[in-house]
Amino acid sequence: MVPVAITQSAGQKNDANLLNKTELEQAAKKVNDTLSAFNIQERFVIGDKSGDVVVYLINTAKHEIICRIPPERVLNAARQLKEYIGMFLNEWI
Repeated sequence: MVPVAITQSAGQKNDANLLNKTELEQAAKKVNDTLSAFNIQERFVIGDKSGDVVVYLINTAKHEIICRIPPERVLNAARQLKEYIGMFLNEWI
């Protein structure tokens, strides 16, 4: 079984609309149980610093990653967009 890795960033706030760690682990276990029939496991990873949530789908028979959601290029684009917005705001202020 692929472990579910869940971490919380230092600046992340607990919000009533967000799942807490226990609820997230329980939901991930249910999904793992369903996907195991197809030799597929998922692995949730939440970045310590960025807070980005990444899901890996893994073929357990071949021990290889099937896909990564979202792809790295999407996360990179979002980071660059935040950086550009920050530069513009600094110029205007």
